[in-house]
Amino acid sequence: MKLFNIKGNAATLCHSGQATPLGFGGQAFIEFIIALIVLPLFISGTITIAKIFIVKQRLHQAARHGAFLMATDRVEKNIMENEVRQYFVEGWPKFDTSKIKVKWESVRVGLVKGDKVTVEYNLKIFNLGKLSFWTDTPREDKIFSESVVCGRASF
Repeated sequence: MKLFNIKGNAATLCHSGQATPLGFGGQAFIEFIIALIVLPLFISGTITIAKIFIVKQRLHQAARHGAFLMATDRVEKNIMENEVRQYFVEGWPKFDTSKIKVKWESVRVGLVKGDKVTVEYNLKIFNLGKLSFWTDTPREDKIFSESVVCGRASF
């Protein structure tokens, strides 16, 4: 049985199960490769989820603002739409206002008249289900929408 390997002026113990001083061990290399694959997926997934959360929050706030404006019965529909679009221009992150759709309808909640405002936004997000390392990361269009109903105050 051969106990020592002699290469140049460095000797390593054979069959010890430890990393050799001639180079780093195979286990560390495999862990590095796995981390190199998994870490970007984790980071891009986290960023995508955060982006979706921000979009949903901003849509809800814009829909609330639009419903409140329409419930006051003092503004017209086109003014409300402009106000909602302006909300997306001024805040962070910046939104492409051409992808925003604002819908308004008059509704009745029980005996109270109200206004329903729906705000939709078309967002491109990563489709991690169709991920391939040989092609670009696939993106798909998702439409996110939020609706808010605000009752009209009649005095």
